[in-house]
Amino acid sequence: MTKTLFVTLSFILVLLGVSCSTDDDGFTPPTESQPDIVELAVSISDLSSLVEALNETGLVSALQADGPFTVFAPSNDAFTDFLGDNGFANLQEVPVELLTQILLNHVVSGTYLASDLTTGYLSSSSTAGPDGANLSLYVNTENGVRINGLSRVAIANEEASNGVIHIVDAVIGLPNITDHATFNPSFSTLVENLTLGGNTAFTSLLASEGPFTVFAPLNEAFGDFENQDGNDLNNILANHVVGGVAAFSSSLNTSYLHTLGENPDEDLLSLYINTDD
Repeated sequence: MTKTLFVTLSFILVLLGVSCSTDDDGFTPPTESQPDIVELAVSISDLSSLVEALNETGLVSALQADGPFTVFAPSNDAFTDFLGDNGFANLQEVPVELLTQILLNHVVSGTYLASDLTTGYLSSSSTAGPDGANLSLYVNTENGVRINGLSRVAIANEEASNGVIHIVDAVIGLPNITDHATFNPSFSTLVENLTLGGNTAFTSLLASEGPFTVFAPLNEAFGDFENQDGNDLNNILANHVVGGVAAFSSSLNTSYLHTLGENPDEDLLSLYINTDD
């Protein structure tokens, strides 16, 4: 593991006969400058594929900016698996825009050491979301640190002058809504109901381009749910999905939104959104 060393040199000036300038606090020894994220990655042999990918996409200068950044850096083996799983012979075969967004999906603004990470969501630097929105990363710290349910932090806290690198064992892809539902164990009951009886129609819909807005019930919500009217479960779940729009919380206002649920007359159902409180 590569570490940046700060070397403090102490001199007995009288014995060595060396003169130097001092200030009111006495002699201040020189120190080596700390590498930035790219320089640090270059010095770590297991990140050579990442460095190659950064050069391919022109992102080197972006990660040499002031930041700070937290980078979940895929190991060489992680890139090998990614290329094989997606039918690419090498990084040059990956479309540049796709590779750019994937790399940005490993970068978070701010410095998060391992001790700072908690279970929840972080916004990545990828703008592959609807209308250029930033994608989200689901961090789970219940057993080590996992990102989006697939990528495990293998080596943490490689510190740079403009942030920190955590080496991960899998490339973090660009998730869709269905992916995010499976990443978060708080939605396990929702996923179970979406796939009940081998049903894949609903999950296939949510895996399509969309855009969609999903008001996703937590596991606890299903625990309190009683389907007293005997409504079709798929139709109930469809009533939590709005098609054709990605309605971020900042864009919601008091109004009606049409869902994918249907009433007996085959008209779309509506949700009344109240943002007054």
